[in-house]
Amino acid sequence: MSPKKLFIALGIAAGAFASGTAHSAAVIGGSALLTAGYADQLETWLGEGPITLTNIFTKQAGDTSFDFHTAVDGKGRTFSIIYATETDTGNSAVIGGYDPLSWSSNGDYQVNPTLDGRTAFLFNLSLGKLFRQLTTSPTGGVYSGADAGYYQTYNFEGYGPIFGGGNDLFVNHQLDSGYSYLYSYSSLDGVNAQNSIVDNSLFQGYDLRVAEIEVFTISDGPVVDGHVPEPGTLALVCLALTAGVANRRRPHS
Repeated sequence: MSPKKLFIALGIAAGAFASGTAHSAAVIGGSALLTAGYADQLETWLGEGPITLTNIFTKQAGDTSFDFHTAVDGKGRTFSIIYATETDTGNSAVIGGYDPLSWSSNGDYQVNPTLDGRTAFLFNLSLGKLFRQLTTSPTGGVYSGADAGYYQTYNFEGYGPIFGGGNDLFVNHQLDSGYSYLYSYSSLDGVNAQNSIVDNSLFQGYDLRVAEIEVFTISDGPVVDGHVPEPGTLALVCLALTAGVANRRRPHS
């Protein structure tokens, strides 16, 4: 590619980076669960502009919660993506959750006494449904008046990803089963409290079959040749190319 064409291409990329337009969420490391549409939906729900998702954990045969935590602990904010089936109804969906903090194995809940930290959310990508962490008490339902949103995640090496105090999403030690009981991520009117995020069916016990789990870290910005540039990098590259082209055209004395 000539310097001029490269400059134009990078200039377009830099413009898209700066404006947050003309971009689809990128996935690095492969995924059996995230389609391009699903990745873009997560980007939209996160609401920060272009993002890149990097696969840091894919459940393999024989993996347990120890493998999960070894891969994800201390890695910053993540999306956990799960393919699960409600055994009582037979309905399946790609579900999961956004954790704005690093997973850990400290054996305790991540709690949010104040509202600023309540930015986690659960989702059902198959149905396009979002369940945000409650920032106020439900005004209806069985938990009306309760500060349900206080509980964000539960971090314990003996379990897989756990969200909410319900637990709203729970995966066991073997990473093959669990349940969903909406509480901390239920709707404000409380109509879906105690229900599953898979199909909104009423909680029937330990009835979630987990087939696949993938976890992705989140980086801001688009991907260029497989790398996520730091903010401003594209603009600096374009400026350097501009200077290079100008120098090449400058007449020699």
